[in-house]
Amino acid sequence: MVGPGLKLREEGNSGMLLELETSSGSSSSSSCSFGKIKTWSESGATKKGVTGGNILCGDKNYFVDDLEIPFNADGSGDGQWLVEILLSGITANLDDDEELILGGIKTSTGTPSWNLIPYTGSENYTSNTNFTTPASEATLAVPIGRVTVEGDLVTIESSGCGWIFASQCNGVLSYSRGGANDLSYLESMISDHEARISALENP
Repeated sequence: MVGPGLKLREEGNSGMLLELETSSGSSSSSSCSFGKIKTWSESGATKKGVTGGNILCGDKNYFVDDLEIPFNADGSGDGQWLVEILLSGITANLDDDEELILGGIKTSTGTPSWNLIPYTGSENYTSNTNFTTPASEATLAVPIGRVTVEGDLVTIESSGCGWIFASQCNGVLSYSRGGANDLSYLESMISDHEARISALENP
């Protein structure tokens, strides 16, 4: 699924080429909007949650919908949660014989999903599942932040800001974050990714 203001097309073995459109996407977008607390009204009821955003993974650009966080004004829903995004079905760029893992990600067949881990003080975010063989699939876990619900007050201690750009080196997954509307940053990330792939394919 292509996110607002962006479209993608494949470019050889190196994954994707980003093309910019003039659309600015959602009117609610603001700097570092992926992972902030949002309040809205639905059918006369006040809702609160965590804003989603774009994840770039190989030739895919996903847009993650907002996550609603339930709360009760009387405090009966109080608590803390570690909020993260999981993306499975990730495959790596391989050599022509499909025996060696090259740098970067080819694609993902999964769908990004929110995951909430109840937090009491000792829990940790989910660890990545990295590649075990060239043909294997991997799962990326991206921490978004720790959410605290106190009555009708919902807050977050953010773990990062903006776009999520997934990558891998030597079979180990990683990610970077960029400003939510900083398309020049996004372009530079993809350019660096393309250059690394080219260097590996043409030593």
